[in-house]
Amino acid sequence: MENEMVMGQTQKRGMGSAGAMFLGALMGMMAGAAAGLLMAPQSGEATKDDILQRGQALRSNAEARLNEGRSQAEHKLAQARNTMAEWLQQGSQILDHQADDIRA
Repeated sequence: MENEMVMGQTQKRGMGSAGAMFLGALMGMMAGAAAGLLMAPQSGEATKDDILQRGQALRSNAEARLNEGRSQAEHKLAQARNTMAEWLQQGSQILDHQADDIRA
């Protein structure tokens, strides 16, 4: 009987169990949103700036590594060219000596 009176009072105010549930959920969402705003570490603009700065740092780091790799590759290529030039010169000298030996 008491339960029927409480239900009757809720229904008189225009709220059934679905309405009370909806109101509770709405209040919970509002409390969650307020807590999220109060506890947020930084604003959206600050987050955007942080992401941009990190992106620029990553790009700078990638460019530095690319330049370092390019420099190392150019150095290795120059070494290989010098080695090949030395081998060609040595081979040419060997052929010249053998040609002289054949002529003699």
